Amino acid sequence: MKNHACFALLGLLAGVAGCAGSNGRPNAEPITPDIGAEAPSEEVEPGPAPASTKGGTGRVAFKVANIVGQALRAKVELRDPDGTVQNAAEAPLGAANLSQAVGVWDGYVYVYDNDVPILSDVRRVKVSRGKTALVSVEILEGSAGSRPLHAFDQDHDMALDSVEVAMGTRPDSAASVPGMETLDWASPVLKEGAGWYVGDLHAHSSYGIGSESIAELVRRAERSGLDFLSITDRNSLESVRDSDYRSDKVVLVPGMEWGTDEKGVALIYGPRTFPGPANSYAEAQATSLRVQAQGGIFVVAHPCYPNMPWQWGVQHVNAVEAWCRDWRDVPPLFPQMLDDKMRSRAPQLPDGRPGKPLYSIARAASTAGYSANGQAAIFWDMETARGLRASAIGGSYSMGPKVPLAEPATYVYASEKSAEGILAGLRLGRTFVSKGLDGPRVHFWADWMGDSWHEKSLVDSGIGGVVPLNVMTQFIVEVFGATGKRLEVLLNGLPIRSKIVEGDGAFTFVWTQSSFGVFRVRIVEPATDEGWGFVNMLAMTSPIYAYNVIPVSGAAGGDVWLNIESEHWSAEEKRDYLPSDPSRWELAPDWKL
Repeated sequence: MKNHACFALLGLLAGVAGCAGSNGRPNAEPITPDIGAEAPSEEVEPGPAPASTKGGTGRVAFKVANIVGQALRAKVELRDPDGTVQNAAEAPLGAANLSQAVGVWDGYVYVYDNDVPILSDVRRVKVSRGKTALVSVEILEGSAGSRPLHAFDQDHDMALDSVEVAMGTRPDSAASVPGMETLDWASPVLKEGAGWYVGDLHAHSSYGIGSESIAELVRRAERSGLDFLSITDRNSLESVRDSDYRSDKVVLVPGMEWGTDEKGVALIYGPRTFPGPANSYAEAQATSLRVQAQGGIFVVAHPCYPNMPWQWGVQHVNAVEAWCRDWRDVPPLFPQMLDDKMRSRAPQLPDGRPGKPLYSIARAASTAGYSANGQAAIFWDMETARGLRASAIGGSYSMGPKVPLAEPATYVYASEKSAEGILAGLRLGRTFVSKGLDGPRVHFWADWMGDSWHEKSLVDSGIGGVVPLNVMTQFIVEVFGATGKRLEVLLNGLPIRSKIVEGDGAFTFVWTQSSFGVFRVRIVEPATDEGWGFVNMLAMTSPIYAYNVIPVSGAAGGDVWLNIESEHWSAEEKRDYLPSDPSRWELAPDWKL
């Protein structure tokens, strides 16, 4: 596809997920406690003591600053030799004071950078009965110049390179993180060749709330004819460790639900370390970034389910589960079900009316008459219109044979039928969702180079891709299995084209977009049965995005994209730079439909 390099410029950077590293110990001498000193009580109150204190307790006083003496906002943990966190505390002013059982512990120090905790030091701490161990940490990285702390973390795994070297993990692999077990999972290729593969990305086994063993769930997926399945038990990856987690017919994508009912849950696919507990927004953001650096996928799950609404506020997610279970079965979310912060509003309007909610989840919850899935689509549209580049997925939430798999079904365009192939397709946003395996199939792409797509079958941009601004673009929608249903093209969540599908085939229209925009397609029919909302959703695509970019020819194997938002380029110069003869810019695409 001609926009591969555009993804490199506009998408998130992903680290290499690969070899395991050892969870080594710091190459430093154990800290000698200051036997006679007490932690200064005016700085912080003592933190909680661990549960087991048979040998007595002492105290640990952390001080965290940069090399010029400025206190740094931090978080500290005391872990046992197995890596289990025994005690933890926030250090908002660079100081924390913990009561801790006698013994030798590993002290992990995280410094916040842009509200994300980054592992910045690890110390061996000896705690003596009735005494205080003073731990003074000075951080060199990010102390001077314009480089922030995260610039010293080359693999984006939320651990400084210097700490990784000291701990014996790999600073060039996001799968190798101090204090974290590296997860090993296979990705056998079950079928070679690019194409649309269909499956279910949200099902539960007996390791969670499901009734089926791994073997039973995998066999059901095989009988259903799925290409892929992800078993997503809450805060658990036991499914991947099960000896029956294998199939020569269905790709098994390692996955889990992550989060809590109070704050909402995410779906995580393909992690290379076990995601930490969901304790705070900052840790949620760090988990999302680390998973993506490892080549995994972080998805907002059913954001408007009333019993677990999405309230983490995490940025840079890969996708939104905009369709979970039957479209109209789940009742809506109401604003009163959200935290006070999530219900925050803009300042009151001059006429006395309250300002609009600041958060997309609250605005979606304020819509009346929709199901939870209908509100999820509104939430998704609002977030993408604000600049989030996130595709749509669906899931059955099946907990047993009574709920069929792949209703709804997620289609992913992948280079091969393997877990790595499915993850790559998800990462590029090449998805559409249908009501089931027998539901409509819909393809969506754009020709903006002036090619005759009917004759040459050239693809300039497909689902998940990009079109440039201020260029007349022919959009093509191809539909199968939706005769008599209504096809709608949406721009930033609002319909711009609508027609009744007359039969299998293509529908085209021409559009010139002058500002950032998000195009997607859906197929609906009027609702005639009981449920929430006014229409039955039959299918929906992920977006094609309109960005201020231009193509540049001459690159081997694909186009190079440049962002032209520059004060040094006039509008006339930008227009003149576009080709007058589009055939000069043709390159054989690697994605054909």
